[in-house]
Amino acid sequence: MNNHLSLLRDKVDEVLKADALEQRMLHIDDDGFTLRVMDALLQKKRLSAAMRFAIPFGCTLIASIVALAFTPVGSFIFDAYMDLVTETVTPTLIGMAVVFFTLYAVSIGGALSED
Repeated sequence: MNNHLSLLRDKVDEVLKADALEQRMLHIDDDGFTLRVMDALLQKKRLSAAMRFAIPFGCTLIASIVALAFTPVGSFIFDAYMDLVTETVTPTLIGMAVVFFTLYAVSIGGALSED
């Protein structure tokens, strides 16, 4: 086995470098026109923190309910709901509360992120 690196010429890299050099040579100074146009364009509107929370929370909640309703694990959500309605504290209800509050916390974290 050869321990020395063999450097190969990359033809694509050479073509790209030559093209970039040619583009720099052809550049025409626009006296700040491009910057003025970009400044005049409308700024992208950001979603409010409430919407950044509501959209992923709502979509995840709906997807979770649909997935649970049509799988054998779906009885979990119905059992937890019945326990909640009858005010009976069971492991199923506690598990459902943990799932719900985890979903809530993740959605709040997404809403508060600066991205």
